[in-house]
Formats: sequence, structure tokens, C-alpha cells
Amino acid sequence: MNQTDSQDRAGASQPTIAILAGNQKLRSVISDMISRGADLSLITAEGLIDLPNLEGIKILIFADPSEPPAEIAQRLLGLKPAPKILCLNSTAKDQHSGWLNLPIPISRRNMMRAIEQALAGERAEAILTAKDHGLGSGRFIPSKRLIIKEDSAEEIRLTEKESAILELLLDHGQAILSRDRLYNQIWGRAANVTEHTIDSHLYRLRRKLAPLGCELLSADSGYCLKMK
Repeated sequence: MNQTDSQDRAGASQPTIAILAGNQKLRSVISDMISRGADLSLITAEGLIDLPNLEGIKILIFADPSEPPAEIAQRLLGLKPAPKILCLNSTAKDQHSGWLNLPIPISRRNMMRAIEQALAGERAEAILTAKDHGLGSGRFIPSKRLIIKEDSAEEIRLTEKESAILELLLDHGQAILSRDRLYNQIWGRAANVTEHTIDSHLYRLRRKLAPLGCELLSADSGYCLKMK
């Protein structure tokens, strides 16, 4: 999705969301995450300087935009109605009053819940309270990083990365999750993440899912979940 195409759709009746990130690949990942099945108009750009007209934009998603947060806040002064601000990644530490923080790693489920809350004009404290959902013969509770076996009530604890990987796989349903997308959305641009590190997390998660009748399958193009 290029910037011109996105802006051409900005006048549509759907709520308009602008995704600001200096890294083009990061913009694409977030755009794909939001656009799947959502009736929203999207604009992508490196920063606010690329968006001369902010009228009609309901939500600004900051994921390492090109401008410092202080400059962004200054430009937004006086806009009525002012867009809601969702901050990802390093912008979170610089967030201003009223800006909503979504920590990394983030899944599509939490992203869409944040957007729904922002469009409804609500604060974001409840955004990350994920609902539990079925997982083979168990229930996965993302907010607690916990799987509970339904037959015995046994609890299976997950690490932060294991929980994030599992939620990302569930967001993809039966579709293949590519290794590149797994890396980008779970580790971002973190340094010193080796192939062995990724494989180790997947190996441990695969072992924890096996007793639930849930397989984490590997393919040439990526990974997916299969319920027995």
C-alpha cells in the first residue's frame, strides 16, 4: 500500500487510521495486521511531515515515526476533534498525556481491541485484558500467560515470548505464519536474536501444546497450529 493510494481512500465513510513509521517494512506489517477483515481506511507514512492534511484522521499509530514525540504533540495542538494516539515500541517512553501505550510484542487481537476502544473514545487500560479462548482440550488466557487443561484443571505456564507467539499463531487461524513475520512482530528489530533462539522458543511451546491435542507445525514457508 503506497501513501498516495491510502490518501485517496481517506475521504471514504470508514474511520481513517494513519500509521507512522520510519521503517517501510514495519509500516507494512502493521498495515497488514489491521487491514485483515477490518472496515477501515488506512494511510501509511514515515511521519506527520508526510501528512499535510490531518482532518478526518481518527487514530494515529506511532511506531518509530521520523519526528520526535514533542514535535508531534506540538503539531496536534488545536486540532478539533484531535485524533487518538496509539504508541508502539520506543515511542511509549515518550508518550504524552492522553496518548495510549501498546507495548511490544503486540498481537492483532490487542491492536484491534485498542482501535475499537479509541474509536469509542475510551481510555486504554482495558485494552490489554485479553479474553481466554479454546485451545485443543484447554483454555488459553493471554493476559495471564496461562493454559488450563479442561480435563484436569492443570495449569501450563508460558513465558512472555511463548504467549506472544501463541497468540500470533491464533490470530492467523489456519493460515501459515511466516518466519519473517514471526521475527518482526515478536522481536521487532532487536539485536542478537539468532535462529537458534527462535527455534528454542518454538520447541518449548510445541512441547507445552502437545498434551492439549494441539500441534505446532513447521513448513517451508512458516508455522501454523493444527487441532487434533
